[in-house]
Amino acid sequence: MDFSLSSPAGGELEITINSQENNLPYKLPGSQTDIVKGRFGSMYFHHFKSDEFSIWSSVYDIKETTTIRGRADTPVLELHGSMENQIHLSWDGIKQSSQREDQYNMSFVPHVNNIVNFEAGTSTRTLDFHFTPSQLQRFAPYYPSLDKFLNKIEKKAPGSLTKEDCFITNHMRDCLYRIGDYYCHPALAGEFYGWKVKEFLLLMLDRAAFLHDKKSHPLRFTSTQKRSTEIGRDFLISDLARCPSIEEVAKKATLNECILKKCFTHLFGKPIHKYFIEKKMEKAKSLLLDPQLPVYEICTLLGYNDKQNFYNAFKKYAGKTPGEWCKENKINRKEVPDVINKSKSKK
Repeated sequence: MDFSLSSPAGGELEITINSQENNLPYKLPGSQTDIVKGRFGSMYFHHFKSDEFSIWSSVYDIKETTTIRGRADTPVLELHGSMENQIHLSWDGIKQSSQREDQYNMSFVPHVNNIVNFEAGTSTRTLDFHFTPSQLQRFAPYYPSLDKFLNKIEKKAPGSLTKEDCFITNHMRDCLYRIGDYYCHPALAGEFYGWKVKEFLLLMLDRAAFLHDKKSHPLRFTSTQKRSTEIGRDFLISDLARCPSIEEVAKKATLNECILKKCFTHLFGKPIHKYFIEKKMEKAKSLLLDPQLPVYEICTLLGYNDKQNFYNAFKKYAGKTPGEWCKENKINRKEVPDVINKSKSKK
């Protein structure tokens, strides 16, 4: 690979290939280390290679504004992200991005022509994984976005697994830290890395599917979120005479509105407002069964200031007017047909 570095600090670069130093920041046991130093700062590239994958643990301690350019005629398929601070990337054929801390994505380029920009006075760390398309193919049937991504790779088209970089979960972050904190015998490093790299890969594919393949990937919610949503549901229907706002329900459930709406639909099969209206209309049916209870009281109990609004809502839900429903259920309500007839006469 052709490598070049430019910085206003200038000066010559001190490059060490396959350094024998062991006391280096975030060095992986069993890995080879290349070091670049100069007035700009210093960079450490620790790379471990096996038959199935390779890992790059890179540390950038930048004193002055620095730009790194890499060029090669070989294709690269990389699962990449930032472990500390953000990194500014520009891949040839892929839009330029600023990958923030704890963001990851998988990208492919048929040839390397990449630019990385660093601001002065920053310390950045990345942990990246390289694969071959054939190693990922067996997972494609389970992840539509991966299958689509691999089809692009087959055509030698640059691209990324997801349009936007994914923020990793706590589980994913823990997996990455365990890779970087391995202290066992170097001879066993390959075995350990193999398990953890595969674990992180599957977690990444699962995360991407959750965020981007929503139609084919079921939503998942914690037991706490489900219980909180049930509390919000109970509050929602505790008084059918008023319709609380989403904000009120979310506050009662101690959830943010987005999670509440998704979890509510997941648990109860309907959006919050539709669920509330259906509960109100079910209550209306039970109240209409009592012929001694005037319709105006039913309207009040259900929060309708006008009979016609109630009649319209009932018909939209039940497919028939309250009078038709009462007649069908043999409930004698003289005042119901009068309002219905009045409603029909206006048409």
